[in-house]
Amino acid sequence: MPDHPEPSPSSTSKPYNPIENAFARLPRPQKALDLSQPLVPTKYKLMVQDRAKSIQKRNSASDRRDKFS
Repeated sequence: MPDHPEPSPSSTSKPYNPIENAFARLPRPQKALDLSQPLVPTKYKLMVQDRAKSIQKRNSASDRRDKFS
């Protein structure tokens, strides 16, 4: 059973379309989002960040070993 009761087709003057009705119930954004910098990082960006962190960690560990050898 849907959370929101959908209007019956007979109560509307135009043809009933449940898909359009579902989109009409979606919350509207408060402000326009800047698409050049998405708020949610992509999987690729997360992989790049993780790789950079692991390389940095590996380099700092090898630097410490070089100091003591």
